[in-house]
Amino acid sequence: MLILALTSCEKEITVDLPQAESLIVVEGTIENGFPPIIFLSQSQGYFDPITAETLQNFYLCDAVVTLSVDGLTDTLDIISAASLSPEQLELVADLIGVPAEQIVANNFCAYTTFNPAFWGQFNKEYSLKVLHNGRTVTAKTKLNTAIPLDSLWFDSPSGNPADSLGFLYASISDP
Repeated sequence: MLILALTSCEKEITVDLPQAESLIVVEGTIENGFPPIIFLSQSQGYFDPITAETLQNFYLCDAVVTLSVDGLTDTLDIISAASLSPEQLELVADLIGVPAEQIVANNFCAYTTFNPAFWGQFNKEYSLKVLHNGRTVTAKTKLNTAIPLDSLWFDSPSGNPADSLGFLYASISDP
């Protein structure tokens, strides 16, 4: 039995994955009192190699991105690593947690607006439209009012309130 188990058959299996169409990937954020920040990239295959060229072409820096709110529409500005001062570059690096050298090397860019009428406000609905090489992507979101916590408390399993190890509990009533 041992010889049979050690010499059992092996069959190599090759799986041919279909080539998927590259899609536009939209990563965006909008918060109350802050400007929207939109990053655009393209999807790629799971097993596709990642090279320096792939990383340099990761971000889409030539799209037209518009944001609409309250019947107004604004074309977002492109902010690229090349257009940032060293101080601004360091600030961006701190905000996103990526070294400044990598931001410059990877042709980092984002879309935003400096018009406060398009900054995040509670209970407003925002519509985004991205145009890139004949493709269109749309998205909508609503910035709902923040719901405060009803209560927050700490409990230590040792029973000693001065103990720094324990559990933090919160209670919230979500309408």
